[in-house]
Amino acid sequence: MPVGELQGIRRTQAEQLRQLGVETIRHLAAVPAATFLRIQRRHCRALQERARRIDHLAVRPGRTVASVSLRADFPRDVLDGLHAGC
Repeated sequence: MPVGELQGIRRTQAEQLRQLGVETIRHLAAVPAATFLRIQRRHCRALQERARRIDHLAVRPGRTVASVSLRADFPRDVLDGLHAGC
């Protein structure tokens, strides 16, 4: 899967990784932790753990989901021109 599809990764983070040649989640999982820390300071440990299929969240059978979200990336800023007079 493309690196941008990893849960929790921001569009700018994915773009930075692609510029460095990290195109897929598999590539991200293979990057040494120290290297990844240098190039992705925010959330680096959590992102790389997700890429390596490590999840520390507890599973509680029968528990209802607290929230559900859907990611939608747009090719441009959707607020462009909306507040032009401000």
